[in-house]
Amino acid sequence: DEAGLRSSASQLAELHGELTGQLVLERQLAEHRVELAELRTEQVGQAETIALAERQLAELPAEQAALAAEQAGVAAVAGRLAELQAERARAEQRLAAARQAALAAAEAARAKQLFQQLFEDAARAEEQFSALQQRWRANIASELGLALVAGDPCAVCGSVEHPQPARLQPDHVSQDQVRQAGERSRTLSTERDRRHQQLLEQQEALSQLQAEADRLTPELAAATLDKATAAVTDAQQAADRLPGLQTRLAELARQEKQLAERLGTARTLAGQLTERVDGLLRTIERDKKTIIWARDGYPTVAARQADLQLRLQAVERAATAAGETGRATTAAEAAGTIFAGALAEAGFADEPAWRQAVRPAPTLVALRNQVTEYDDRLNTVQARLAAPELADPALDQLPADLSALAELAERAQADEQQAAQAHGAAQHRAEQAAVLAERLNRAVRTSAEVLRQTAAAIRVGNLVAGLGENRLRMELTSYLLVRRFAEVLAAANTQLQRISAGRYQLEHTDERSGTGKAGLNLRVLDLHTGRPRDPATLSGGETFYVSLALALGLADVVRAESGGIDLGTLFIDEGFGSLDAEVLDEVIDVLDSLRSGGRVVGIVSHVSELKLRIADQIKVIPAPNGGSRVQLTA
Repeated sequence: DEAGLRSSASQLAELHGELTGQLVLERQLAEHRVELAELRTEQVGQAETIALAERQLAELPAEQAALAAEQAGVAAVAGRLAELQAERARAEQRLAAARQAALAAAEAARAKQLFQQLFEDAARAEEQFSALQQRWRANIASELGLALVAGDPCAVCGSVEHPQPARLQPDHVSQDQVRQAGERSRTLSTERDRRHQQLLEQQEALSQLQAEADRLTPELAAATLDKATAAVTDAQQAADRLPGLQTRLAELARQEKQLAERLGTARTLAGQLTERVDGLLRTIERDKKTIIWARDGYPTVAARQADLQLRLQAVERAATAAGETGRATTAAEAAGTIFAGALAEAGFADEPAWRQAVRPAPTLVALRNQVTEYDDRLNTVQARLAAPELADPALDQLPADLSALAELAERAQADEQQAAQAHGAAQHRAEQAAVLAERLNRAVRTSAEVLRQTAAAIRVGNLVAGLGENRLRMELTSYLLVRRFAEVLAAANTQLQRISAGRYQLEHTDERSGTGKAGLNLRVLDLHTGRPRDPATLSGGETFYVSLALALGLADVVRAESGGIDLGTLFIDEGFGSLDAEVLDEVIDVLDSLRSGGRVVGIVSHVSELKLRIADQIKVIPAPNGGSRVQLTA
């Protein structure tokens, strides 16, 4: 019966619920085994880490000792770097002195040879001069005899008769020959003495150079320099290696500390892993016993629980079926009793008589609709008959005055006609509005199509005009002028640097001024402060000479253009009174350089200093009786 089946289902459900906890244990057992395998793998890794750290810690002291010894040796060599560099410098000086001494020795040898030759030449010239003098003295009588003229007194004895004048000998020497030999002897002697003095100076310089070279030959000095250079190179390399060795020693110390920390951490983790493995093994053994009991011969707890679930569902379905069967039997008995009473109450003898009287559903629906429609019509008529206006007895009487009603009827007809006219006019306006709305829609569609077709042209037009997508807000004409403007600024800055004593420099900027468009805007870079300035912040004098620099820059760019016009004349109207004396001098110097370059510069000014500095002037002098006259001053 249902009660017995429900009791069995309750027992099965209780056992199924108990196995839920064992099912969790079974799942956890698999996870524990996976975790145990991972822990054992981690134990192996920690053991390898510990072994590696211990081996590396054991190897570090030997490497540290070797590096320390190497560092000490390198430091000792590097410590002599300055001394070795000084020694190399001295070796370089000795080599240079030795090479100069070799050159000086060769030069001294040539000078000595020349001096020896001059000495011999001077000796021979002196001997020749002495011999010529002796011969000239010996033959001087012949020269006197040549000079004797009959009738003229002798220069020696005074006689006017010259019976046997001396005649020239074959070895006669003239006085010119003696003079020439004397001059040659003196020249050679002077040159000999000069050469001798030069030789002494060269020998002294040679001795000094040899002393500076420590009496070394160029070859020995070069070998000494090579040795010193090699020593400096070794010391420099040692000095270069020293930071690396120090860094390596520090790195080894850091590695030793890290290895010690790693070893301690690994040992701690190894201990923790051992504890976890032992605890996990105990948990697995305990859970295995519980799960074996819970499986009760099934391969898994889940399989036993699934079998219990199937048995539970079968028992519950059987209990439900048993209950529904009992309730259906009871309901059938009660329904039979009620049906018999209904047949008797309706006047049917039995069920076949009732079935004969049954009508189809559509027929019943049509009959019910007819009854409902009749009831609705009846209720409507009764409601209208019960209205207050039909209940008034006076309605059945004749009206007292028909004229008033006739007037009301006429006014009602007039109102109706007016309303009809208004309705007709409104309907006409509505039709016209519909036509106009259609025309407007067509115009809107046409406008949209035109805008679509001309969108590219409109976009280009906006870009050219500095509107729309033109983020710079710069017109095309301004954009095309920017490059020329940059050239003007470059030329203007050349003049402005000179006038402002290197303080100001002009820069082009794309920033917009207020809500306007971008274009040929300027800012002034103050090189004293390093900050840009708005030109509006310049003083009157600064504004004047910045404007002057721009005008000069524009003139230079125009003149530099191929086929351009040379702006040969420049007029400057006023503005000089706002300049201080120093800036005024710079401006005048710039204008003078323009004038010297062939330009005509005209200045319109009332500044008295300019009247003193400008030579060519055109003065406008007021006349006492009105008017004025022009006076030219050159």
